[in-house]
Amino acid sequence: MLVEARRLGYSDADLLTSYPTIKATDLANAWVYAAAHEDEIDLLIEQNEAV
Repeated sequence: MLVEARRLGYSDADLLTSYPTIKATDLANAWVYAAAHEDEIDLLIEQNEAV
């Protein structure tokens, strides 16, 4: 969800405002994870969009 939002142009500030329980460090860790698992995340997004 975060990766897709970022691809749609949402900034980190937008995401932190929209999801107040997420901290900046959580978001930074999410981007590190997303970069390390890009192929897997792309596949999951593609599968989700097909539903």
